[in-house]
Amino acid sequence: MDISQDSDRYLSTKEAAQLMGLSPGWLERARLEGNGPVFSKINNTVRYKRSIVLSFMEQHQSRSTSEYESHQKPPLPQARRATA
Repeated sequence: MDISQDSDRYLSTKEAAQLMGLSPGWLERARLEGNGPVFSKINNTVRYKRSIVLSFMEQHQSRSTSEYESHQKPPLPQARRATA
């Protein structure tokens, strides 16, 4: 599969995964967890802008595995319980 060099091109999940060297399942899970590249969804079709996928990869570069933690999305704040 040829992935165009056009940065404005929109990629399918399969194409974006190929560009990233990951499985489509990883991107599907990342969409659910909110820690993958930004995507567009029209009806039931998901697309990733090529330039955003490449930018996401650049933002997640590390020199060591200990740096990996800094790239993780912070946890969502816990809901506060009403006190009586």
